Amino acid sequence: MPQITPFRTQVDVQAWTPQGQHHHLDLMGSLKQIQTSKTTNQPYGTFNLTFTSQERGHGTWADKLPYRTYVEIRAGANTVGTPPILMRGFVSTGTQSLTMPQAPNGPARQVVISGKDMGVILADWQILYLWGIDPMATYLNANTSGGNALGHALGVSVQSADPASLVQSFFDKLVATAVKGLQETISPAIPSMTPEITLPSAYQVNFVNLQPWQGSYANFLDYFASPPWGENFVYDAESGPQYILRQTPYKNFSTGSYPLPFGNIGNNGFFPDVTINAGDITGHNLTINGAEQVYTYYLTIPDMASSQAQSNALWYYVSQSGQQITTQSGARQSGSNPYYDPERANIWGIRPLQVTTPWISAIDQTMTPIPAQMNTWLVNVFQNNDLFSSGTISCHGHQALKIGRYVVVAPGKNTVFAQPYEAYIEQVDHMIDIYSNTATWTTNLGVVRGRVRTTL
Repeated sequence: MPQITPFRTQVDVQAWTPQGQHHHLDLMGSLKQIQTSKTTNQPYGTFNLTFTSQERGHGTWADKLPYRTYVEIRAGANTVGTPPILMRGFVSTGTQSLTMPQAPNGPARQVVISGKDMGVILADWQILYLWGIDPMATYLNANTSGGNALGHALGVSVQSADPASLVQSFFDKLVATAVKGLQETISPAIPSMTPEITLPSAYQVNFVNLQPWQGSYANFLDYFASPPWGENFVYDAESGPQYILRQTPYKNFSTGSYPLPFGNIGNNGFFPDVTINAGDITGHNLTINGAEQVYTYYLTIPDMASSQAQSNALWYYVSQSGQQITTQSGARQSGSNPYYDPERANIWGIRPLQVTTPWISAIDQTMTPIPAQMNTWLVNVFQNNDLFSSGTISCHGHQALKIGRYVVVAPGKNTVFAQPYEAYIEQVDHMIDIYSNTATWTTNLGVVRGRVRTTL
């Protein structure tokens, strides 16, 4: 697994404007600070570039890097040659500031260029599709020969579409077109965005929920990510930005292993763990999970098949003879799924994990094992949620520290753990200060599902 070691930081930034200008070495001469932030909880990451406020040519960098300038930020530790990509994206705003500190310091001027990574394409581009107000009427129209459903508009069959093919069609018809327009308008250097889809083949598409739609591309995709068992984010690979849509690679608490994946997808699409030495830790602030993270029931799905469209909770119980709907009392039996723990319920109360998802056809859910299989995965992952910890870890910066993977902290004098500690990275904030041609790189990690383990 990748391991953080003492390093020399190397950075490189360049930009292409919509007016056809390319900035590289001239830009690096004025750059003083780089900040990037990326999280699995929003469709795009952000960056800030801080420059000295010097007039060079036609104004400051706030004038030269206008809205929609394409930027590539690279940074590496102990790298040779061009450092690896840290973030690529587009300028949103340029701000010039002046502060007047007390003597003997003089005026302090700077320019801050703010932007978002290429996930901003998913947030800024919009879908407007309103076939009808009544979802059931829309569904019936979509399944007639003359129907013009959103699935048809994307070039997929309503009757046979699966989530992976639907999202792939979405990228082929909408996202790829948006990126091509930017390549033609700004620069061919802008890479294409590719979907990396790792989903169980058993997933279905519930077109009753899907038909009327308006909003951003990002909202459409986030709807299909279906947290907590699915996640989606943009990953800046060297070859180009990748849109990751996958079953969330959460480990369980007791063994630290990935539970039986729903649909037998294996560990495809999971990123390798990264290890941080204790000496590279500068601080951490971790809290044991509280009430908002614990459940006594799992996977309660609104009953879309009800003629009154009421949200009736459906409880699934898996026995040796197969799947059957059960009551709360039936869920107390040993081996039940979901398992209702009376002792914990007495402490926490009844806490269902209730979700609405387009992955499952609610009309067919009582005739297939999909909800029960999915629920087995949820129980394996979340049954000890009250024991996990979450918070922040601060350390020396490194290019291997990215969202969507586990970080392992080695024990040592800079930590409070006598054994290795691992946690899932949901947010990464990098800050690189550049002074006199040297760079200092620090990173803050937002982590969840932290647990102590026995070995590195």
